[in-house]
Amino acid sequence: MSIPKIFHFTWKGSRLPAKMAAILEKWKSLHPDWEFRFYDDAGLRDFVAREFPEQLALYDAYPRAIQRVDVFRYMVLSRVGGVYSDLDVEPYEAIDTLAEESACFLGIEPQFHMRKSYNQNGLPYLLCNAFMGSEPGHPLWDHVIAMLPRCQHGEVLTSTGPWFLTGAGLTAPDAARPDVLSPDYWSPITYDGSTDKPTQDFISTIARRFTVRGFGQEPICSHLWHQTWVGFGMKDWNEKSIVKAPSRLKWRWRKWRHPEIETMAQSFPHVRADYDEQSLKPVDTLPRIRIATPVKDAEAFLPAWKALVETIDYPPELLSVHLLVSDSVDGTLAACKAIAAEWSGRFASVEVTEQNFGFFLGKTPRWRRRIQLRRRGILGACRTAMAKRAAEIADYCLFLDVDLTEMPPDGLRTMLAARRPVVMANCLDQEGKVFDQNAFLYVERPDFYYLYRYGALEGLLQPPSGNRRHYLPDLAYLNITPLDAVGGTMLLVDCDVFRAGVVFPSEPYKLHIETEGFGLMARDHGFEVCGLPGLIVVHPRHD
Repeated sequence: MSIPKIFHFTWKGSRLPAKMAAILEKWKSLHPDWEFRFYDDAGLRDFVAREFPEQLALYDAYPRAIQRVDVFRYMVLSRVGGVYSDLDVEPYEAIDTLAEESACFLGIEPQFHMRKSYNQNGLPYLLCNAFMGSEPGHPLWDHVIAMLPRCQHGEVLTSTGPWFLTGAGLTAPDAARPDVLSPDYWSPITYDGSTDKPTQDFISTIARRFTVRGFGQEPICSHLWHQTWVGFGMKDWNEKSIVKAPSRLKWRWRKWRHPEIETMAQSFPHVRADYDEQSLKPVDTLPRIRIATPVKDAEAFLPAWKALVETIDYPPELLSVHLLVSDSVDGTLAACKAIAAEWSGRFASVEVTEQNFGFFLGKTPRWRRRIQLRRRGILGACRTAMAKRAAEIADYCLFLDVDLTEMPPDGLRTMLAARRPVVMANCLDQEGKVFDQNAFLYVERPDFYYLYRYGALEGLLQPPSGNRRHYLPDLAYLNITPLDAVGGTMLLVDCDVFRAGVVFPSEPYKLHIETEGFGLMARDHGFEVCGLPGLIVVHPRHD
């Protein structure tokens, strides 16, 4: 089977801008024996309702039109096959040979686009959905469409766009992976109008996972990036605008006044490793695991925590447990000792210790901004004490919150299968929303403006939720994703990380404290820090 000679184009209405109409006519003149199908917004929805009625509610729920267009592209290629092209992809020659030789192809974005990003979420390249073709029923699209629900609440790039599509391509079975077109073959021009040729190293990296077509050949088309909705160039306009001059002067003065903040802004590391290997591989030899749980006024939660630990699918002789009690005014200490007595002989060891700091919240909500330095500093001290003990007797330390209510029995084995030194589970609340916001990946490097505005002068960074940060649900298109910071709800750490001197700082480290500071410190010591978006644990909200 070869790709059907059908072109699919979309536009929001029936009247095309002159430039795009000219491009469409050029496609037609180069492909006189191909069928051309054109869809407006109503036509997109009609197609989904007819061919994928079970996905219509999801389709309608997307808040942005571009997301619905993205989804249509995948569905029309799955059901009908053919070639989808954006109307700003200008053809240079007929693509009949490509359609005959490839069962499914996607384009790779220009290498220049990767250089302009802070980290691209650990991806060394991006698959682009502006120019794609496939046979009908190609298994890639089954995988892509099946991934849509778990990613639906992300932003455009991560829910339906290039990051999503790249994740789908990398997590697809080998037999379902598409061919990919070298950037110089289909998009030799970058979004800023410059010409960019990919390096051999860039192509070799792509070739680890995909069959690359067209590298070094004359281009068959060129993506002009006229429809790029992301807003490239807006930041440059703001930086040059006369209207913004007073603001620029103010920020220049602040930089002069606080050079230490600018120095810190330059110290945040890029993701060092490529995350194109997305398979989870069970370890050959099971290591010794230390389960570490700090507790405070947790008497009511301990029975459920005990039951949850007992469901862990792991040889009990390789498990030891440490409960650290601090500043409790209820029966937590006695309850922990009772659990230790009951578990005597069940696990390799069970240890209960007490470390008090004289810190009591009273009626103050634990999330109150003004207490975070003290509250989380104490948590950092507790976790570091538990980490030091774990490093003496175990290979890995598994931190578990005492008030987790759901955890897969094979969750520990899944974390080990990530084969990284620091691994974080995806902790959601009882409504399926992100709970552990201490685990995140910076979308952009924290610059002077960000650090100054959100806490540098106070000593602790506390930005609004989601500001420049991707949480694990935002990264659901990957099996394994890099992280800058972690939380403690379910966190697995290779004890070699502790032995290297990495701690859970009780004082801010680069304006981050406790588990967040630990993640940054681990990365600064050369350790990979990652999260597993597909490993879901549940932590109900109590306040």
